Amino acid sequence: MPLRQKIFIAVVACLFLATLIFTICYSLDGDYRLLFRDMETEDASQVVEWLRQEKIAYRLQSEGRTILVPGDRLHEIRLQLAGKGLPKNKVVGFELFDQNHFGATEFVQQLNYTRALQGELSRTIGHLEGVEKATVHIARPKPSLFQHKSQATTASVVLHVRRGHSFSQQQIYGITYLVASAVEGLNTEDITIIDQHGQLLWQRQGSGDTPAIHSALELQKNIEEYLRHKAQTMLDQVLGKERALVRINAEMDMQMSKEVHETYNPENQTIMSETVRTHKSRENLPENATSSTAKVKKPATSGHDKQKDEQEETRDVRYALDKTVKEIENKNGGVKRIALALVLDQSLASQSEAIGKLVQEAVGIDKKRGDTYQFITVPFQKEEKPAPEPVIWWQPYYPFVVLAIKFVTPSIVLLLLGFLLMRLLKKTNTAPAAIALASNLTQEAIEKLPASDTLPATVRQVRQVAKENPQEMATLLHRWFNEETKGPTT
Repeated sequence: MPLRQKIFIAVVACLFLATLIFTICYSLDGDYRLLFRDMETEDASQVVEWLRQEKIAYRLQSEGRTILVPGDRLHEIRLQLAGKGLPKNKVVGFELFDQNHFGATEFVQQLNYTRALQGELSRTIGHLEGVEKATVHIARPKPSLFQHKSQATTASVVLHVRRGHSFSQQQIYGITYLVASAVEGLNTEDITIIDQHGQLLWQRQGSGDTPAIHSALELQKNIEEYLRHKAQTMLDQVLGKERALVRINAEMDMQMSKEVHETYNPENQTIMSETVRTHKSRENLPENATSSTAKVKKPATSGHDKQKDEQEETRDVRYALDKTVKEIENKNGGVKRIALALVLDQSLASQSEAIGKLVQEAVGIDKKRGDTYQFITVPFQKEEKPAPEPVIWWQPYYPFVVLAIKFVTPSIVLLLLGFLLMRLLKKTNTAPAAIALASNLTQEAIEKLPASDTLPATVRQVRQVAKENPQEMATLLHRWFNEETKGPTT
């Protein structure tokens, strides 16, 4: 066998074995799925050590903080790790009191209770949707006998929010009231909540100017967005989309105010108390004397002198009036004035006045409060939306195509290499037999070849040469077999 032919057969055999090994390993490799993500280094090392002991294949990502395992054993591995207590949870809850601590002082007991309460709150908040991990810190001041020296309990919460998730203000309120309700003596004003990036989600009221300004701006933004959304949705439903544009600017009065109203009703009077004082006096006067100061006069006929009797009454009456007292305390401030801007399409110019009145009523424009309204009609520029790309017929079958390429292609390559290898081996085995047959070709065998006048002239000439020179014909056939065997390598 020539050297080139041996090299070619060896290369094909190596490719065949490599494809076979790759197909087997690829099929056994399977699909790896996420076991744990963003683990602490200590916890990840313990989990990896257990996987090595159990001889379970795994992969590491994110600098060893993310562990992947075969998907068909994911749930089984998680249950086994949970049974082993891995990864270890460093948050301690009320199980801290499962062990008896004899001889512990009251201070230690209070400290353990605070630790347990922090751990239970961290677990509860960590189970909420969108929260990856939560940490709660509670600060309990030392109790004091004097009320004016006592301090309030405070709490701080750190939320590790999952990637791509954001909390609404209502959800932050829920977490705040959850913590305040679980801790005795804790008010919502004494709770601070931040995320893992240090952004303030809930601030302690009155702790500085920055949170107050943030709250005022957020309140203004919410009111403007609410009024704009209410007017814009109405216009879109009536006129159609992209035919009107509404913008609102709300000026807020964020000053704390308290109003007291007292109303009196003089017609509805009730006597609360009445005091009557009576004073009587008598004075003897000469016969011709007169007096003009007597308030109550009574005639007297006793002798030659005249007598004057006086009687004075003082009445003190206290009435209770109908009084109404009304106290109004505004903590969040109110809307001082609203500025409304409306932009309409040029095609709606004839209806601009009616549309403007409708929007003003929807927003609540009050001219007495100083609200303003402006509108303009301009031709809207309509952007031509690109036509959606047509769906290619093979896109729905893309997953099946990937699956076929993943498993069928290696099988086809393996079959082709095997077929080529078998064909080469077959030709190698048949070539020596053909050469031996050509070498043993005799004159008698050549003469037995069929003669036919229908054969072409070339075939008759070859037959004639074979009769005349049988030895040369055998050498020629031997050369042909060698050329045919070397043919695939060229």
